[in-house]
Amino acid sequence: RLFLGQPIILNSDSTRRGDTNVQFAASMGVVRQIGGANRHSLFARVGYFRGEQTLVNALDLQAYTIKAGGVLHTRWADFTPTFGFDHVLLSQSTYLRSFNSGLQISRKLSRRCELWTAIEREDQGFIRTPLVTAGHLRQGDQYALSLGGRYLLTPFDRLSATLGHRRKLARAVYYAYRRESLSLDYTHLLGRGMFVVAGLSADFDRYDRADNSASEMVRHDDAATLQLLYGAPLSLLWKPLEGFTGTLGYERFQQSSNLTNYKYSNDKLTALLTYAWGI
Repeated sequence: RLFLGQPIILNSDSTRRGDTNVQFAASMGVVRQIGGANRHSLFARVGYFRGEQTLVNALDLQAYTIKAGGVLHTRWADFTPTFGFDHVLLSQSTYLRSFNSGLQISRKLSRRCELWTAIEREDQGFIRTPLVTAGHLRQGDQYALSLGGRYLLTPFDRLSATLGHRRKLARAVYYAYRRESLSLDYTHLLGRGMFVVAGLSADFDRYDRADNSASEMVRHDDAATLQLLYGAPLSLLWKPLEGFTGTLGYERFQQSSNLTNYKYSNDKLTALLTYAWGI
């Protein structure tokens, strides 16, 4: 919408339009108990995600993830260090290779209340692709700090809250930013395996420097997301579907910005089918 601070006429590829996609996700993991009575543990898991768009093929996404770590139980708290690697492809081209490490510390104050804090570092190696020619300018480290808690209101109701701070560095300074965030999640169990989840989150991004190709103003973005989800085991409908869970969801995303280029909203309806098993 802006180029060198001046409004431009958009072509059809840049205007608002609807789309659909099909998603597939799979994960596999292993946990090893160690340490006798303290029940320390080691874990590792791998995951794969794929989302194929019907119209906007530039947003076709694939992601491979590997994560390993351990849980150390102490009288004071539980410590969970992790190490991982992510490989993301955008429109069939490698877009990101990221090495990450983190530490989460959690403590149960009572049977109903748990508090936690986490710190994470990512070495993000963005790569130029045929469709995202400036992708490599986003290369740089990312640091995140979060504080959160979970509280059981009743045996059927849980409330979670998280405060977050993120610092993103980048080769091109106008892609570097600071983010403050807040999220609230409410989960209600309906019985017979059914559940409802409602979530509300807000992000406040402040960039380091202006991208003069768009405007001389430094970019400021504020975003809010509302999510509603209903899930139920499909065995309620047909017993042979034991292990399958169906979910229906709605998401509303709204972003405001001091630059017209980054103002937009999006509505998403989802229907997901999942299957889980263990050994």
